[in-house]
Amino acid sequence: MRMRRKSKPAWQEKLLLRNKRRSPTCAARCFKTYKIPLRQSDFTHAMKQSITLSLLATTALLFLPSAVKLNLAPDASGHALLFSAQHDRLDTLKTEKQYLVALRAADVITFKNEFETEFLLLLDAPQTQAYDSLTTLDDRKAYIENYWKASNPNPLLPENDWLVDVLKRRAYARENFPSPDPPYFDDRGKYYLKYGKPSFRFEDAGGFNIKDGLSVYPNESWSYENVTPNFLVHFVKAGVVYREIDDLTMILIAGRRMAPEKRAANWSVLAIKRAAVSPVFGRAAAKLHELATAKLHAAAFPNSLTVLTIETAIPHTIQMQISEQAQQDVMKARNVTPPAAHDEINAINKLQFTHDLAQFRGPKGATRLEIALLSPLNKNLLKKFSRDSGDTLRLGYRCLLRGQRFEPIAEDGMMSEFQAKLAAAAKFPNAVGKLIVTGQPGENELTLQIKEGRQDKIGFTRQMLGIRDFRGDSLMISDIQFLTEAPSANQRQILPVFTKLNTAVAPYPFEKIKKTIPLLCYFEIYNLKASGITDNYEVVYKVISEKSGDKNVAVSVSYTRPVTDDTALELIGIDLRQVPKGAHRLEITVTAANNRNITSNIRKEIQIED
Repeated sequence: MRMRRKSKPAWQEKLLLRNKRRSPTCAARCFKTYKIPLRQSDFTHAMKQSITLSLLATTALLFLPSAVKLNLAPDASGHALLFSAQHDRLDTLKTEKQYLVALRAADVITFKNEFETEFLLLLDAPQTQAYDSLTTLDDRKAYIENYWKASNPNPLLPENDWLVDVLKRRAYARENFPSPDPPYFDDRGKYYLKYGKPSFRFEDAGGFNIKDGLSVYPNESWSYENVTPNFLVHFVKAGVVYREIDDLTMILIAGRRMAPEKRAANWSVLAIKRAAVSPVFGRAAAKLHELATAKLHAAAFPNSLTVLTIETAIPHTIQMQISEQAQQDVMKARNVTPPAAHDEINAINKLQFTHDLAQFRGPKGATRLEIALLSPLNKNLLKKFSRDSGDTLRLGYRCLLRGQRFEPIAEDGMMSEFQAKLAAAAKFPNAVGKLIVTGQPGENELTLQIKEGRQDKIGFTRQMLGIRDFRGDSLMISDIQFLTEAPSANQRQILPVFTKLNTAVAPYPFEKIKKTIPLLCYFEIYNLKASGITDNYEVVYKVISEKSGDKNVAVSVSYTRPVTDDTALELIGIDLRQVPKGAHRLEITVTAANNRNITSNIRKEIQIED
């Protein structure tokens, strides 16, 4: 006669069912812990579950991309558990091209670990909000790529100087401040990525200091006076990495159990040791020294009538006030510190120059930009500029026009080579270049650069530019362009010569208008016929003193011309010999001779000198 097997209580069955689904070890643990009797079928079921999970994990490995490697680690029972996905680290990115190629090819895991985590450190709050609003991987990649285009200090250089600087910092941070987690450097590395090498770095190996009686964890204090005055940050070692801390006393091993007075006293000791790190600690150390001197004075001369600079009855209160003031200075500095700062590598702006830009109607609704660049010769391009100079200058001028999405639209360049003594003989204080680009109306970005070939120095400027729209039928006038005649052969070697209305001209080679050198003004008039002018139009130009307003018109000239075409080109000479030096305004007005309501004007600010 077979005996009936005794059933387990309901709670034992439920507990065993939940654990035997995991592994045979979990089922055995139920027996050991809860004294639940086990059947052979319990072990068999648990073994089947374990084998099934192992097969699923192995199958998943076969279908993962080759760039992703799974890290398998055994649990306490010796069974492999799938806990994280690893990727090939990109520690060798050095150039802009390498970075962008890797960014575009990155999968989700590589993108997050190698690009996104560290990129977010460089953004301010509005930029972070804009980035977080993007939901797709492609959109976020495009945002990062566009960020580097927008932040490029000089797009005319072969590589993005800012990006190359960040990549150098990134490599240094990963090597010197390593962390096992993305972005693979600790909090020290985060600040190094954002701001580069600190102005001053204080390192403390930690331990007990017999002189001050304080026990501290390994810690560091960094200052960035080159970024923002009083900008200061502290780190303490936590495990194998360093973490940022807000309060310096957090480096104390007994820091959490201190009374406020004791904390202020210990902070004072730590601040004095860091007096050279930052002016914040320097000022605090000076005040603490004054406090200590006052205390010694009071102890030595208790009956003295000398007025003490510090009330010694409440030293702990004064210490807390000094500590609070220092923390306020640091917080103010943090509030105005940019999210990141750039150290120049190749984009080092060493050459001075100015530019004069005039806009004209271009083909097919576009606008033509004519740009004159003037760079001082003395103590800029040359150490000494004179007629005895034997130097030959080799200058390169370039410009780049980019759209609102920082895509290249137009580019131009020219080379100029001349002997410095020719410019000195002609009394030209500046080297002059002329560039022309064409773009569509609207907001664009213009980058200008001058490069001196002998010393390999550059000067550059980047600015947003509103390009005028000359489309339409109303009467319009272009910008005013200042020119000079170039009659001599020497002048033609020095200046970029071109033709306007059958006259050989060059950009005006002075920043200020010289009374003794004739000034030519070139401008264009558009839509003469389209605006309704049928016979003649009148041109009036005035030179008006900025100080006296319209009451003091130094020059006023008018002339009338017949309408022969829809567009008229004007080149006029202005005699400024009787105009006083100083700030003036040149105004040009065009009006229909038979209808004073059809009119247009343009103005330009000028500085006149003897």
